[in-house]
Amino acid sequence: MRKLIIVLLILLTTVSTALITHAWFTYVQRKSLATFVSNEILVDMKANDELILDQFILNELAYIDFEDDLVSDLSNVFDEMATSIEIDVVLSSNSPLTRHLINVDVSHDAMIMLVVYEGINLDINHQKNTAYHLLLQTIYSPLTTKVDIMNAIDLYNASVLNDISNITIFPGDELSFQLVFWVDYDLIEIPANYLEYTFSMTVTIGSVSAKKEVS
Repeated sequence: MRKLIIVLLILLTTVSTALITHAWFTYVQRKSLATFVSNEILVDMKANDELILDQFILNELAYIDFEDDLVSDLSNVFDEMATSIEIDVVLSSNSPLTRHLINVDVSHDAMIMLVVYEGINLDINHQKNTAYHLLLQTIYSPLTTKVDIMNAIDLYNASVLNDISNITIFPGDELSFQLVFWVDYDLIEIPANYLEYTFSMTVTIGSVSAKKEVS
């Protein structure tokens, strides 16, 4: 069974403290919250509406053919094949102005990731962006080679995360984004064992005072 093991590492910092605490946590289907405190900064984290300690295993990652699916979407099911993780970062109403520094590390070159920024303080009528193929086309067009396309996607993801890091979060704000995944079948080492592969990902979120300079 294809699995994605996800580790979220929370780093909360303030102007006067380089590193307060870190924690690994994961999520399932029921709604829950976990709270991390660092001096004045108080951050609640939600992922797919659930947050628990220990480890989260997400089953049934979809394998794709790079040319037929990602580039051409011949079967017109590329968006439905995506594995999407929705992450919400909620700042306490008693916290100072804050910025969130986010980094994502994946364990295998076969994993294709897309970062989708949703916004701040989304209302109940907000529909998350699931037009992933259309977005990817705008990212890599007019590039045609696999290497160039993947480099363009990586640069786009880095740009989105950098833009998020420059957003000043006010007390009570909730910042939302998606991490979306597919697996390139051609890049796994032993295709015959594709059902047994386990992939891992680490997400690091550093919450810092908006007044703190970040190198």
